[in-house]
Amino acid sequence: MKQKTMENNPQKIDYELPSLDNFMEIDKKEFIEHGKINIAFNKWFNPSDLSGKPYNYFKVDIMIDKVQSVFDQHEEKFIFESIAHQGAKNVSVASSIKQCLADDEVLEKMRGQIIYSIYIKSERFN
Repeated sequence: MKQKTMENNPQKIDYELPSLDNFMEIDKKEFIEHGKINIAFNKWFNPSDLSGKPYNYFKVDIMIDKVQSVFDQHEEKFIFESIAHQGAKNVSVASSIKQCLADDEVLEKMRGQIIYSIYIKSERFN
């Protein structure tokens, strides 16, 4: 049970947030082919469950299932012109990412972690 206190109203409001695992899914084919994340309702999801009045609020957590380094293909995106040394490149961000991806302990800690959350407000399903 989570509690929320309204700033203008000291009365506590108790509510329980329902959890619905995997009600949305990522289009794996689109991700593999283009590196884009397309999210849609899972085929088994019944949208009539979105019966909020007047809106529905839900949060989608994107979690890491497995980690595979493809950083070598994108490293140049993390290298930029140095501010301190004109004409030189700053590789500090790229180096930090490389070190994380090379450390098995860090990779293991990443598995099962939320990497991004999306908060969605939707109209009631009719």
